[in-house]
Amino acid sequence: MRTLVTLLLQRLRRDRLQLLIWIVGIALLALFSVSAVEKTYGDPAGRENILQLAVANPSILMLRGTPEGGGLDQFVFFEIFTFIVVLAGLMNTFLSVRHSRAAPPAARTAWRRLQSQPHTSSVGSVTPSAPLRLTTST
Repeated sequence: MRTLVTLLLQRLRRDRLQLLIWIVGIALLALFSVSAVEKTYGDPAGRENILQLAVANPSILMLRGTPEGGGLDQFVFFEIFTFIVVLAGLMNTFLSVRHSRAAPPAARTAWRRLQSQPHTSSVGSVTPSAPLRLTTST
């Protein structure tokens, strides 16, 4: 258990800026969405009309779920929750790929050594390591 805590602390220390940017960005999206929804659908009657259209469309219900009510807070949740979940999923995917795909230093050194050598194709010809320059004669 102590090793797991050490590993998590190391990962948090490595990604503290990136995590902070993601979390602040998602929080600002939620904050500004509340004011945008309030300005766009200010009266409860307009929100109820939108919710009736959403309930009538099965694809919207599949993606967003059933709305809980016509109040401003319920409507904002219905509007932005899907986007927040997608952003959180992207953040987790980027973090897990970053931590799981890192090559050890020995593998990187071996890869660089292989790249610096000339390559042979399956036919046996040697490809040049420097790019070819095409010149035209005048």
